[in-house]
Order: sequence, then C-alpha cells, then structure tokens
Amino acid sequence: MEVVAEIRRLRPAWMRTMPDTAGTAFLNAFWTKRIWREVLEDSRGIHEHQLSDRTVSEYLLQHEQHSSYLVDCDLFLTADTRFASTLQIVKEDAPFAMAETRLVSGDRSVPVLERISAALPAS
Repeated sequence: MEVVAEIRRLRPAWMRTMPDTAGTAFLNAFWTKRIWREVLEDSRGIHEHQLSDRTVSEYLLQHEQHSSYLVDCDLFLTADTRFASTLQIVKEDAPFAMAETRLVSGDRSVPVLERISAALPAS
C-alpha cells in the first residue's frame, strides 16, 4: 500500500477513481488459460528467452519477485530486464490492452520508494 500512497502523492493524475478489477481478472484469465497452457505444452521458448546468456544459478538467485503490478496506474515495475522483455513480448501478442512495463533500479542500497519514484516519469 505504500507504493500506492507514494504514487498518490507524486503523480495523482495517474490514479484511477476506481481500480480496474475487471481488467485484472481478464489478465489473470489470459495468463492461466493461454500462457500457462502453452508453457505446459512446450516451455522451451520461455526458458531459452530467460536463460539465453545467464546460468541457471544466476537466474534463480535474482528472482525472489519478478515485478509489481500497480493496479491504480496500470503499470508493471521490475528490475529484471529479461522479465521486462518477456512482458513486452506478451503485450505485443495479447488480444487486449496490457499495462506498460517500467524498469526500476535493482540497487538494494537505495530505498524501495526512491527506486519506484525514479522509474515514474514526471507528470
């Protein structure tokens, strides 16, 4: 909730008056009915995309959480460039409008809210 509070403070124009819960439900259905089914049938493509220039241990150590979806402003935030590119591929193929993806700094010495603020453009 502190992410939402920070966006309300810094970028109030980005906030929706009501969250788009139907859009979130549609996105969830898309992932569970299409993407997961495709990966279950043949997951080579996604593995090749994610691991093309990394070892498995590097990949697993960096992925406690892939991204955060900010419902109120329809944004995915991630520090993982590979995950961001995967989201872009999905967005291009999705039969519906999908949230924009923004990269945030992965530097854990910088407070989370500062990293998020830096990823959000000035309004």
